[in-house]
Amino acid sequence: MQLQWKNCKNWKIFCSKDLFFLLPTVIWMVVLTYLNWNYSSHLLNADMSAELVLGKELSKTGTIFSTDWYYSTECFPIFTQIVSMFLFPWIATWSKVRALMNLCFYVAMVASYLYLARGLKVKPWASYLSSLWLMVPMSTEYLSIIHVGNHYMVHLIMVFLGLGLWIRLLHWKDLTKSKGIILGICWILLSLYAGLCGLRFLTIYGLPMALTGILYAVVENSKGRESLFSLDTWKKPGMYLSLLGCIFTFLGYLGKMHILSRFVYFGPFNDPVMNSQDARSFGDMFIHVMVSTLRLFGYYDESKVASLRGIASLSGIVIFVALCCMGILLGKRYHLWDENRRMMFLFILMSLFVNGFLFLFVAGTYVPRFYIPTMSLFALWIAWMLEDFTGGWKSARDRHMDFTICVVGLLYICMNLSSISACNDLVKYDVSEPVKGVAEFLMENGYDFGLATFWHTETMNEVSNGAIEIVSIKSDDIHQVDRWLTFKKYEYARTWLEFPSYRLFILLDGSEYEKYQSDEMIQAGELVYDEGGLVVLSYDKLTFMKTYAASYLVDR
Repeated sequence: MQLQWKNCKNWKIFCSKDLFFLLPTVIWMVVLTYLNWNYSSHLLNADMSAELVLGKELSKTGTIFSTDWYYSTECFPIFTQIVSMFLFPWIATWSKVRALMNLCFYVAMVASYLYLARGLKVKPWASYLSSLWLMVPMSTEYLSIIHVGNHYMVHLIMVFLGLGLWIRLLHWKDLTKSKGIILGICWILLSLYAGLCGLRFLTIYGLPMALTGILYAVVENSKGRESLFSLDTWKKPGMYLSLLGCIFTFLGYLGKMHILSRFVYFGPFNDPVMNSQDARSFGDMFIHVMVSTLRLFGYYDESKVASLRGIASLSGIVIFVALCCMGILLGKRYHLWDENRRMMFLFILMSLFVNGFLFLFVAGTYVPRFYIPTMSLFALWIAWMLEDFTGGWKSARDRHMDFTICVVGLLYICMNLSSISACNDLVKYDVSEPVKGVAEFLMENGYDFGLATFWHTETMNEVSNGAIEIVSIKSDDIHQVDRWLTFKKYEYARTWLEFPSYRLFILLDGSEYEKYQSDEMIQAGELVYDEGGLVVLSYDKLTFMKTYAASYLVDR
């Protein structure tokens, strides 16, 4: 297969026929940008809207970081707001800001993956075609978390870049002195920053890297080479760089906990405990993890086989089986690879192991989306399998090639089928419709400020294009501010008085309203809205501040 024009020299990368294989990825970028532009509001929740709320505020202050924000357990000094804050001055509609912001991160995510693939010397056409794995929204949850909510794209970009630098540094002797120093400094800073962002990077980057170095030494020792405990083994870049990657990430995390936390408020971690590992609980947890992982690939419980969701469910099962087959096939080829590919293959296995261990043995840690950063690395498996098509593995036999074509072909067909179903659900079902109804009512009646439990706060900001702002209150104690993804300024009376409306509101869902119906503050409110499972109570703002607001304000 001739993949490049022979007459291209300096401009080979722009003239390359390999770029044709990037077309499916670009098509999905366009489709997803269109869906974000027109339908992103169908999947909104307070978590994803909070980032736009922060970006909007930063666009006003002209800064890229705020100490006036209550962060979650993770803190990204540079996150999605680095793009959205520059879009808000030019675009008034928040859904349009989200669409353009996400497009920028789509490009950055694919580019960072290609950087990693280039370091592994993956054939350009195979790396381009395999990047499609990052862009296909195989399930509604995957679409919500990655392609609309933009929760993990920054995680993926940082992991791809970190691994790309790490792979290059494994052969630092082949680099020029200046290039090696620059790459080393960038890698150290990125690893420190990853740890600074939060504990999750230890599980998806730091710990898997350290275990990779140790496992690689053990595997190599099985061939009769140096002992794991010999000094020569520890002098090898594959060992000490892997451990340093984990150490730098951990130091970054310590910096977050003991230095950054003095200036920034972080949400508390729940203390994790080990699961009770009797036969039943372990079996139940294993099944839960397996089925939940299938849902990420497009599986829907109790879907009709002949329906679009049923086809997506079958496709999700095929995707899972295809990935298992890929792991086995690639494991058999381990001895044919160079050090870089061996290390990366082991890193993917160690990432699966670390996260799988946490999900199975540590109580309350598993949420299906937590697997997404690890799942993204399967793009490399696909790339390595694709290389078979042009004789990438010289020892591969024809009968193995037939099986490879079947596995990869079915994977590509099924992941696109699952994605079509997820996109159809996005267009068809609007989970934010009740909130939109409330927002329309509030704007029509002149409300611009109120209180609500967390899951109704930042979403209201986005669907109203910033016309309504809300203080987040705790669902288990509506007399307390919920210090989670909101601004500290809402705890000051002057902020409340800045809003022109002389009334404020409290927004609760039906169960919360029923729970607190006998509360004096709730009884004092005027019920002005009760639709779609949501309730709005109206108050005179000054009267409310004199009577009930003391518990919310720090300058009382």
